[in-house]
Amino acid sequence: MTDGECLGLTMCLPEPYGCSCAPGYTGPFCRIRCGKGWYGADCSQPCHYCSDNDCDPVSGTCKRSCKNDNLCSGKRPWDLPRLRTPPSVTVVNQTSVLVSFSAWTREKDDGSNNIIIISYRLQFQREDNDTWMDMKTLSAIVVSGLRE
Repeated sequence: MTDGECLGLTMCLPEPYGCSCAPGYTGPFCRIRCGKGWYGADCSQPCHYCSDNDCDPVSGTCKRSCKNDNLCSGKRPWDLPRLRTPPSVTVVNQTSVLVSFSAWTREKDDGSNNIIIISYRLQFQREDNDTWMDMKTLSAIVVSGLRE
C-alpha cells in the first residue's frame, strides 16, 4: 500500500483479537497519523531503537539511523520470533513447575526466520512483587521439537 491508502482503514480479526487501525494511523476513525516516536497498527509500536526516536509511521524504518546497529537490520527493527500460542503451565507444586510450549515455526508463529533461536528465557513474578526474575535453579530441563 502506498502512503495514505491506509487512512480510515480498520482491520478486524476474530475474538479475542478485535480491531485496530491500519499501520500508520490511530484514533476512533483511524484518521490520525502516528505521532513522532510511534508506528504500526494503532500506532502501538515505539521507535525507541531509532536516533531521535523518529521512524516511518507505517513501516517503522528509521528516518535517520538506528541508535545501535544490534537493534536493527539496515534502518528497520529486528523482527524477533514470537510464539502465537503462549506457553502453558501444566504442573505446579511447592518445588517445581512444568511449562510446556511448542518450538517456533515460520508456518505457525510470527517474526522472522532469519534470526536463529538458541534458547528460551524463563522468568517468574511473585504475587507480592512487580519485578520479573529469571529462573536461576533448574533441576531439569526437557526441550523437544527444536530445529538443529
